[in-house]
Amino acid sequence: MIAFIEGKIILQKANYLIVSTGGIGYKVFVNPVKKYPENLALYIHEHLKEDGDDLYGFLAIAELEIFEKLLLVNGIGPKAAMAIVSIAPPERIVSAIESQDFAFFESISGIGKKAAAKIIIDLKSKLDGLNLENQEQTADLVDALISLGFKKADVLKQIQQLPPDLNSDEEKLRFCLKYLSNPKL
Repeated sequence: MIAFIEGKIILQKANYLIVSTGGIGYKVFVNPVKKYPENLALYIHEHLKEDGDDLYGFLAIAELEIFEKLLLVNGIGPKAAMAIVSIAPPERIVSAIESQDFAFFESISGIGKKAAAKIIIDLKSKLDGLNLENQEQTADLVDALISLGFKKADVLKQIQQLPPDLNSDEEKLRFCLKYLSNPKL
């Protein structure tokens, strides 16, 4: 299963990209509202179906997680989930679920009253695994390390190795710098 792709965009259309990596081009459906850099790294949801499989790509892990939560709702497929993720950041979607904001979901093309109710009812108790505040901090850490010249794939691998006892952003940055600067440790 494909979970992450890093490469160069060789074709960009309204709702998908073709990303070249290792001599292979992957068609990845993406948020049509976002701007994508020529070289990018995407978190991937691979959607398997009878006649093939589709890849859905996200710049942030929080977007992927809320997309996958939306797919848990009966009647919400990848296209509807992508439409929801494209309309607002993950924090706003979670807020709409928690506050039972039916109007938010009904304002999205293809989501009616029934679907909005299903999303809110089905996901209200399934949001515990999402730590969006932590996701924002992680995104800031990733951006900081990339700005120092490290590759995004290396940074993401290193962040997964962060010990849980590191509390401050400074401690996390020091830890990552130590191991990214000397990968033999």
